[in-house]
Amino acid sequence: MAKNKIKSEKTLKEKNSTQQWVFFGINLIAFLVMVFAFSISENGKDFKEMLMNKGIWFIVSPVILFILNGLVSADQKAMLIYWKRKYSLPGCRAFTHYAKTDPRINTDRLKEMHGDLPILPEEQNSKWYAIYRTFKTDSIVDKSHQDFLLARDLCASSFLFLLILPIPVLVFSQHPLKYAYLLLLALQYLLLVITARNYGARFVCNVLSLESVK
Repeated sequence: MAKNKIKSEKTLKEKNSTQQWVFFGINLIAFLVMVFAFSISENGKDFKEMLMNKGIWFIVSPVILFILNGLVSADQKAMLIYWKRKYSLPGCRAFTHYAKTDPRINTDRLKEMHGDLPILPEEQNSKWYAIYRTFKTDSIVDKSHQDFLLARDLCASSFLFLLILPIPVLVFSQHPLKYAYLLLLALQYLLLVITARNYGARFVCNVLSLESVK
C-alpha cells in the first residue's frame, strides 16, 4: 500500500514538474535582479565579470534550495502548510471538520456505511485514506490530488526561499527595493499556505462526497 501511494504521488509530481520549474525560475530571476541589477547599473561592470567575481554562489544557492526541497518529507511539508507539529495531514480532520463544511457530503450516509465515524486524528486519516483508495483513479479525485501536491510542493519551496534567500540579499544587495522583495517572499509563502490548505480541503472533501453518494 505504501509503495503504491509513493508511486502515485511520484507520477502526479512528474505531471507538475513544468509548473514547479516555472515557479522556481521566476524566483531565481527575482533573486538575481535583487542581487545584481542595481550593482551593475551603479558600477558599470560587465555581467559576466560580476558573476565570476561575486555571484557564483548566488547561482548555486537556488539549485541547493531545490535539492533541499526534495529532502523535505511529506509530513514536514504538511507541517509547513497547517502549522501543526502532529497530525498535520488534511485527512486527520476529514470527519470532524471537512465533512461538516461541505454540503455535498452526506454524513448520515457515511455513518450507515462505516458506523461511528472516527474522532482521533490518526484514525480519521487512516479511514479517509482507505476510502480514497477506492476512488484514486477517479478523474476528479486524481486532479484534486495533483493540485494539492503542486500547492504543497510550491509552499515548501517558498518557505525555503523565505528562510535562506534573505541572507545574501541583505548582505550583498544594493537594490533600493530589497526590503520590498523580502516582504514579497513572506507574502508568497503565506498565499501558498492558504492555497495549499484550500486544495487539501478540496481533495479530502471530493473523496468523501463520492463515498457518500455510493
